[in-house]
Amino acid sequence: MLDINTKVSKLKRINIDSNVINYLKERLSNLYIKIGEIYQGNIFDLMNQNALEGWCCQTTESAIVFLDDNDYLERGYLTFENIHSRYYHSWICFNYNSVDYVFDPVLNLITKKNYYERLFNTDVLVKIKASELKKELINKITSYKPVECKNKVLKELYDKYKNEEAIMSVPDDITEPLYRNNSGYKMKLNNNKIKELKAHYYY
Repeated sequence: MLDINTKVSKLKRINIDSNVINYLKERLSNLYIKIGEIYQGNIFDLMNQNALEGWCCQTTESAIVFLDDNDYLERGYLTFENIHSRYYHSWICFNYNSVDYVFDPVLNLITKKNYYERLFNTDVLVKIKASELKKELINKITSYKPVECKNKVLKELYDKYKNEEAIMSVPDDITEPLYRNNSGYKMKLNNNKIKELKAHYYY
């Protein structure tokens, strides 16, 4: 069994049609991410800086809302031969020209879904459709009202941004569209479609 770096390198050596990459870049061009008070920028810039490690749930949830309704994210385990032999993770599955692909922003990967599943021996616990994420995120943002933050770790940033961003308060339930997500969001809607999204991840 191969370790994580070897597996990622192996997938990156497989040529992917540049049209697939350009498609994703265009669809995600209006997603802006800020991480704490340190990193901020386009998702692809942050991928190249390896800044998204540890933010797989938040990033896949933020990105999937720009893709087609029938695309989906998966949550589950990837398998490696090292200390993290069962790596809990979230990744996006999307279709382009009738071919299924995986977009994994944390591992900086865009590859065919069957390659990803086979090499990582994925154990999928739940699938969430893009349409569900869009509906839930729009509902959470439009109904947002600041409340007292009881989380001591988040309180300082929450108090600073609570009147500027819709800060998620979500259950720790893997089957829910938004999961393990304490991010703050700003969005622009057009005909109930998300046209621009600014996501702020809180440490």
